Amino acid sequence: EYQKALESQLRAVDFAQFGSPYWNFARIYYAKVNQADLSKQLMKNQKEVQNAIIVSDYKTYSKYEHPDIKHITGDSNLSPFYAFDKASFKEAQEIDWNKFELENMDVTYSPNMKTAVITFNGSGSYTFKDTEKEVPYSTRGSSVWVNTDQGWKIMHSSWAPNKDGIGIPE
Repeated sequence: EYQKALESQLRAVDFAQFGSPYWNFARIYYAKVNQADLSKQLMKNQKEVQNAIIVSDYKTYSKYEHPDIKHITGDSNLSPFYAFDKASFKEAQEIDWNKFELENMDVTYSPNMKTAVITFNGSGSYTFKDTEKEVPYSTRGSSVWVNTDQGWKIMHSSWAPNKDGIGIPE
């Protein structure tokens, strides 16, 4: 019963505010009590990150970067993992997205509520700029988010085509 545990920890924190050993547990219990709202916010963050990537909006994306964390990603073309950062926004894109949606999102947490893994499906379509050929897009993905002193920040993403699906071009 995390609500009762939270109340107990907060009373202990109130009793010994400075340097209280109970503060860490109070934070964990608070996160567990509010897990549904936290999950909704993380799913919203993931969608905002992905949209920022699609429209090349580094300013929005940067809200979810941490200066000490590299965002490592693996694209749905199954190329090697790489660091995704500000320089990635300057690379020429050979496709235009017609539609992109994240669906079937689920969030799982580490026991201390400091790490979250979001799983999802991505669907939509894109068009090659040079040939104007439209391609249906169907993938599954996951992202790892870390709760830092600056809020939740993205750390890792991985994408793969669904069975009989197509990811992004190499």
